[in-house]
Amino acid sequence: MYNKSIVNKIRKIIPLERFRHSLAVATLCQKIASYHKVSEKKAFLAGLLHDVAKDFSSRKIIGMVRNDPKIKGYKTIPSLHGIAGAEFVKKEFKITDEEVLNAIAYHVIPQDNPTPLEKIVYIADKLEINKDFPNRGYYIKLSLQNLDKCFEEMKKNSKKIKEEK
Repeated sequence: MYNKSIVNKIRKIIPLERFRHSLAVATLCQKIASYHKVSEKKAFLAGLLHDVAKDFSSRKIIGMVRNDPKIKGYKTIPSLHGIAGAEFVKKEFKITDEEVLNAIAYHVIPQDNPTPLEKIVYIADKLEINKDFPNRGYYIKLSLQNLDKCFEEMKKNSKKIKEEK
């Protein structure tokens, strides 16, 4: 279901813990996609690559996205790692599928009217096994039954958690 050369290449680029997280997200993306007639291959790929730029320096991230119109509305440099990651995989992995690139770019702060793949990556990133998202079991079940409802509820829940911190 996935390209081993991409898995091997990403493993060499990102730290081991980030790789484990990304592999878990990719696996969950693939599972959710299978319930919603979304390409499992694209879901796995977007999940695997979603955090490729998370450990890049602030300087590198800014350099990659400085002129990108997608950055409008982003308030912190770390929140730009999705957009930087999409640029990185476009250049380094020669991935041109806009659906995959957008799912990577918008997994941190979703755009208005996200595609099903964008919703899947956003959801899976928060629910992967090693994260402590409140009511994780409920949301995993909901993600398989009703993607839109799960996405909207998780967005609200995420905002609420950030406000409490």
